[in-house]
Amino acid sequence: MEFDKANWLSATAGRGLIDVDAGTLKLTDGLSVFTDTGYELHTPSADVYIRKNIFEGTERWSGTALSASSARTASISTGRTKW
Repeated sequence: MEFDKANWLSATAGRGLIDVDAGTLKLTDGLSVFTDTGYELHTPSADVYIRKNIFEGTERWSGTALSASSARTASISTGRTKW
């Protein structure tokens, strides 16, 4: 996905189901998301609202963030909410 012609993210999943009319994508069987700003997120599944540029998940997730100033990786707290 590309946001505002400057930022992007890349997502891979084991399976995906797209509903073109609704503009939604259901990703399952393990999802990994990477962003141009250095974030990395892993979760079992998520729903994507393509027209709104929203990823939504309710399962536990984990990830890391790369600090541009120090170029070190820091952990992101795991959660069980929308992200």
